[in-house]
This record gives sequence, C-alpha cells and structure tokens, in this order.
Amino acid sequence: MGRLAVAILLVASRAQASPALSLSVDGEGGEVWAHRAGWLRDDDFAGLRLGIGAGAFTSIDVTLAEDLDRVEPSLGIGVRVRPWVGPCWEARWSPYVRAQVAAVAASHLGSNFDFLAGAGHWGGFGEQASWLHWFVEVDTVTRVGEYTSFALRIDVGLAVATSSFWR
Repeated sequence: MGRLAVAILLVASRAQASPALSLSVDGEGGEVWAHRAGWLRDDDFAGLRLGIGAGAFTSIDVTLAEDLDRVEPSLGIGVRVRPWVGPCWEARWSPYVRAQVAAVAASHLGSNFDFLAGAGHWGGFGEQASWLHWFVEVDTVTRVGEYTSFALRIDVGLAVATSSFWR
C-alpha cells in the first residue's frame, strides 16, 4: 500500500492538473507532564500523515501514529494553515500552524484522546527534487481519557508532495 501511494504521488506530481496531496513520514519525542509523576521524558512516536490541500494556505491531514515504546496506535484528523505563501526562506519563510484531534488506543481505540496544537516550517530541497519536502514542528499535546497528561514535542519529517501542494 505504501509503495503504491508513493508511486501515485510521483506520477501525479508530473501532471499539470495534479491533485494537491502530500504523504509524510515523521518522528517525534519530547517531555510529558503527568499529574502523579511530574515531568518525564515522553515516548518516541513514528507516524504517517496524508495531507489533502485545500488551497494555497490550508491542508486537511489524516494521521496514523504509533508509540515506539508501547503498543499505543492513534488515528487523527487535523488541519495545517500557512499565514502566507512564498518561496522557502526567501519571501518570509514558510511557517504554518497545526491543530489535530486523535483517538488513541492505550487500552482500546478511543480510550484516550490527544489534542495537539503546534507550529512548524515546511521546506523543500529545490528544483532538483521539487516533490520532496521536509518539516519541523514544535507541538503541545494534551491527552485526556484514562489518564491526563500534557506533552511538549519536537516533530521532524519528510514528505512527498504533488506539484500543486502548497505552492
């Protein structure tokens, strides 16, 4: 399935009227605060993110993430919004803000919910690889459900995107 999605994105990136899509792989980690334990090192996470462009400023995201230290998958939906459009770092850089809600399977899917708010930068690798991008985010995550926690995380990833995604 993953190879098929990447192949579709690469073919679509060469089309003139390509759909505005991105497929990202990312990893994150940070610090977490829990009521009984205080501040601790948070688990590391790996994820996939499908971005569906809704214009030059907005992306609707569907995410699938997994806690790398325990079996705790999550399924989320969110939005990324850029305040302006411009080439990376040349015309005011390319920042964005992000919000997401995810159902987390700590004991079963929906036993916890993560509410994420963050800010990041979307960058590219130039004309030689115009389909390949990178991003870095700083996120805050509030988890509610079986237990409540607050986390600060750094998220880093690579994305394959069609030519019409966030141009």
